[in-house]
Amino acid sequence: GSNCCASRKVASFFLPNFNIIFHPGTNSLGEASQEEEVKNIKAELKKEFEQADSNKDGILTFVELTASLTARNAKLGLPPPSEQEVKKALKRNDKDLDHVISLREYIDYVMAQLEQMALAQKEKEEQKQAQQKQTEQKQEQAKAN
Repeated sequence: GSNCCASRKVASFFLPNFNIIFHPGTNSLGEASQEEEVKNIKAELKKEFEQADSNKDGILTFVELTASLTARNAKLGLPPPSEQEVKKALKRNDKDLDHVISLREYIDYVMAQLEQMALAQKEKEEQKQAQQKQTEQKQEQAKAN
């Protein structure tokens, strides 16, 4: 669906190097800087959460979550989420079933999204490499004949 591109934009908005975090060893950054990166993202998400928490009660209500997701989408050049999308996000991530999103739930929600995106990205790259290998093998066979 249309979600694929939107989620990729979300990932690049939060962290250009999200592959580093979820796929250690895919580049030269050491463990410490991966942990640092995760800490930075969580700090960023905490700031975003605090901005969205308009009455500063430490939780996001439906209205506050709607405002937060709308602002994020605007930064990403995406249309605002529908009421249905916000309700789904709230329901899916409200782990303690209190009908609001706590800071922890919010961070877990976004981190899980980023992890999914990183995995999808990695699969895509692996498929691309496999296709290149097949093409090279066909070319080799063609030369051999």
